[in-house]
Amino acid sequence: AAAAVVEQVEKQLRTMVAAGGAGLEGKRPLPLSAETYNKLVHEAARIGGPEAAFLVWRRLEYQGWQPDQVAYNTLLASHARLHNPSGAWAVFNQMRKVGVPLDEYTWVSLLKAHARPKRGNADMGVLSVVTAMKNTGANHTTKTVTGLIKVLGQLGMGHEARKVLVDARSDGVVCSGWVHDSLLDALANSSEAEGGGLARVVAVLREMREQGLETNGNSLNIVINACRRRDHQVVEGELNAASFFTTFALATPGFIPRSDPFNNLLKIAIEHSGMEGSITAAVQVLEDMMRLGIPADDRTFKTILLSTVGSLVTVRQEQQLLHLCLHAGARPHMEVLQTMVKAYLRDRRIQNAVWILGLGLAYKVMTPARVLSLHKECL
Repeated sequence: AAAAVVEQVEKQLRTMVAAGGAGLEGKRPLPLSAETYNKLVHEAARIGGPEAAFLVWRRLEYQGWQPDQVAYNTLLASHARLHNPSGAWAVFNQMRKVGVPLDEYTWVSLLKAHARPKRGNADMGVLSVVTAMKNTGANHTTKTVTGLIKVLGQLGMGHEARKVLVDARSDGVVCSGWVHDSLLDALANSSEAEGGGLARVVAVLREMREQGLETNGNSLNIVINACRRRDHQVVEGELNAASFFTTFALATPGFIPRSDPFNNLLKIAIEHSGMEGSITAAVQVLEDMMRLGIPADDRTFKTILLSTVGSLVTVRQEQQLLHLCLHAGARPHMEVLQTMVKAYLRDRRIQNAVWILGLGLAYKVMTPARVLSLHKECL
């Protein structure tokens, strides 16, 4: 794949230098600008990753090209996108060796390389990045603080993440709402969140409001998702915490509510259907959405249906929630309904399955033939 990318870039080069009479096999520098060279490296990195970028890099060096800061940062960023710390450090060390200046983009990419990939864990080597910044006299910026706090949170180092923010503020770094969101996420992901973490999260939220920083939908979703993820023995505290955060955010001037946080609250409530008052809480969430003029969406409907599988929600309770959801603006989809019918059949919850079939027919998202076919399965 890398070789194919190199061939593609070489074709671009031939086109660019044809007028000047310079071939790729020539040993004299190509009559191209530094910007053009950097674009070629960037294109190779975008299509084929670090390996392809490095192959193109070598070809261009053979033509007499001297890589600059932009080129090195491009190569470093390609390793960061793959969460490859060793590759990122190799590029960084080469930059130091040849004397290429380091800038904000360099440090952000190096931090990002240590962040947690979709599958795997964050890399403790991020602490070496902090040391390198100190040794080179680099100052933190809003973006480097945000990146560092994020990785520390993924490592479960909530206390250290909090200290980074405090130190950054004392050094005069502008700490925007996004920086604070990173700290919220760090505290939510931190193992320390099991003991006193909620108090620290609330403290950050209050700080944001006192400083006039926006507590937006992103802030709210971070916290509510954290409430849902954590495996607390005292479930009631989880529900109350989520409700508190919603109330807190809605009370913040300028906050524009969206359906996402409410969908997460619904999921929390339904997942804890064995607890007294949880379904009442779910009904309250839907009623709040209607009261605030927030339309329920496809995800709201899907959340209710999927959350009831394996829960202790009765048929009547499910009907009540779905009726409210539909009244709030959501509409059912055939795929979701069919998935639910099959799930109910597996659980031998025939009454639930039949009711879902009727819903599909009433809203004309299922054909009569399909309903009859699934109904036979129910029987």
